Amino acid sequence: MPPVNLNAPQKQAVEHLRGPLLILAGAGSGKTRVITHRAARLIQSGVQPKNLLCVTFTNKAAREMKERVSEMCGEAGKAIPVMTFHAFCVRVLKKDIHHLGLSPAFTICDSEDQRQLFYETCRDIGVDIREIPDDAIRSRISLAKNECIPPGTPLGDDLVSKMATIIYPRYQAGLRRLNALDFDDLLMLTTQIMEEHPEVAARYQRQYKQIQVDEYQDTNAAQYRILRQIAAHGNVAVVGDDDQSIYSWRGADITNISKFLADFPGATVVKLEENYRSTVSILKAANAVIANNPERTEKALWSRLGQGAPLNTLQGEDPWDEAEKIADDLGLRNLKEGIPWKRFAVLYRTHTQSRPLEEVFQRHQIPYQISGKLDFYDRREVKDVLAYLKVLNSPADDLSFLRVINYPKRGIGDQSVALIKELALHAREPIFEGMKRVLDHPKLKVEVRKEMAQLVQVITQYGPAIQGPKMHEPIREFLGVIDFWNEIEREPGEAPAKQKRKEAVEQLIESIGAYAKKARKPSLSDYLMKLALFFTKADMEEEDEFEQNAVHLLTIHASKGLEYPHVYLPGFEEYLLPFSREVGVPIGEKAVQEERRLAYVAMTRAQETLCLTVSASRRRAEGSYAPEPSRFLAEIPDELILRNYGTHIFTDKPAQDDGPTIDVAKLALDKMRARLAGG
Repeated sequence: MPPVNLNAPQKQAVEHLRGPLLILAGAGSGKTRVITHRAARLIQSGVQPKNLLCVTFTNKAAREMKERVSEMCGEAGKAIPVMTFHAFCVRVLKKDIHHLGLSPAFTICDSEDQRQLFYETCRDIGVDIREIPDDAIRSRISLAKNECIPPGTPLGDDLVSKMATIIYPRYQAGLRRLNALDFDDLLMLTTQIMEEHPEVAARYQRQYKQIQVDEYQDTNAAQYRILRQIAAHGNVAVVGDDDQSIYSWRGADITNISKFLADFPGATVVKLEENYRSTVSILKAANAVIANNPERTEKALWSRLGQGAPLNTLQGEDPWDEAEKIADDLGLRNLKEGIPWKRFAVLYRTHTQSRPLEEVFQRHQIPYQISGKLDFYDRREVKDVLAYLKVLNSPADDLSFLRVINYPKRGIGDQSVALIKELALHAREPIFEGMKRVLDHPKLKVEVRKEMAQLVQVITQYGPAIQGPKMHEPIREFLGVIDFWNEIEREPGEAPAKQKRKEAVEQLIESIGAYAKKARKPSLSDYLMKLALFFTKADMEEEDEFEQNAVHLLTIHASKGLEYPHVYLPGFEEYLLPFSREVGVPIGEKAVQEERRLAYVAMTRAQETLCLTVSASRRRAEGSYAPEPSRFLAEIPDELILRNYGTHIFTDKPAQDDGPTIDVAKLALDKMRARLAGG
């Protein structure tokens, strides 16, 4: 299949079939087209589909690549393994985790399970999570795993790192007790297996003779080390853009691009520099901003789409007035130019910026759809059913079992649960097993013991039954046996709301039935694994494109990979973009560089028009301030932008600080150390 409708650099990349290849794909340069055509070209050259591994960062990207290659190659395209890094790691761990002394029957904790286990770990060592920066500590542990740093290793001298050093090994011990892994374990443990057991890496080298990796700039240390192991044969193509590396906070290492050239000597470098998305004005403005980042790979992006309108700017008196200005502007364009609502997008740096926009859009009856709202799998009733399914699959899943032990209500109160946990902890066994031990315990009422015995019996009975192409049927039956449907009816609330909750559960059951029909070997374990992988960190960032005729409201991070004809960027100000948690505190140069890349990503989402907005006053927890326009605005040449805003000077930061002080956190660290020393 000769490449068609490809420019010269794209053809060069598609035709490079042997040896390492680095494709530097600028924003809107058609990288997806290149990697799908290259995959098809490899198949046409004789590479067997099973020997070509295509790695992406999100399930959405994997589906799109699979669909496109299938259109070009038919059944052969459908047979190509296209998956996320996390999915690849699960394949490895299912087969090889025994090398680490762990069971291949592991479960994957979702984000809520991870948070719950972290809090339980803190309680076990006498730490009140209200006294510690828990989000920062969990992020530090996650970063350590992405860097393949084992538990017990000192993580740094700052307060958060010291706390993380103490909690990390105990959190990890909790995961092992549950025979569970978190998302970061998938990467860290796969890296460990590959590096400690070369024969495993060699097996995957033989299996995958050709490897392609998309969004390479987003790889972290663990992902890079895995790639280096399985691609030692050198037939590897990576596609990325260092100007769009915006995930350092979750471990992405921008230097992996330079490391690739060092570890794969003789690699061919192809630059994709023609932009097919944006007008010249937008592209030149974005290029002018990103050019101020040092140590980037030089690219000269250009476009054939015409000069286009200059960038516009708007200023509001406060965030609500800023939202009014945006609503007036896009509303007028909708009315006068007939531009459909769905062709507008408002991209913001933080979720908190959406509130004024929502209020103003509602008042003006402007239809909008916002990302980050309640997802189907976030519904309480869906989470309850999934918790039961996890227990049916693995009764050792303490976190899930504790969620449902008294739902529907069985009279198993806190004292009964405490007794079960105590006996289970003493015997070093799961809580489900501990409950079996108390079925004749004199401290429990006869009614409670009876309820416990029934719960043990029904879980033991139905767990093995949920397999095969009709596995959804025993699930529905199980929910009836435990009185799940009637419990929804008994709870307070209006009848329509209860009906919606039941419909959500039915929808979940139907989705399990649909999975069972398509799966080669349908099982509850496989379904739960696939569901867990569907919610990797990258997928939680990436939103599906909206289908209804409504203005798109979403964060800049969520917009990566998407494009919109008309884009507004509110809060294009110092301390919002570039972002800082404290107004008046200088932003470090490394942070500014990543924020500049984020601004570049935001600007290059726009196809036809781009409007940057600021507010004359803004408020944070520490008080009000008068924002200055972002330093990135000053980097845009005058001829490309209409500067309809004034310059403002920040007021002195108020002295009061309502947030937690460092002394409270230090006290928690001291308390943590004292408790451990005593125990």
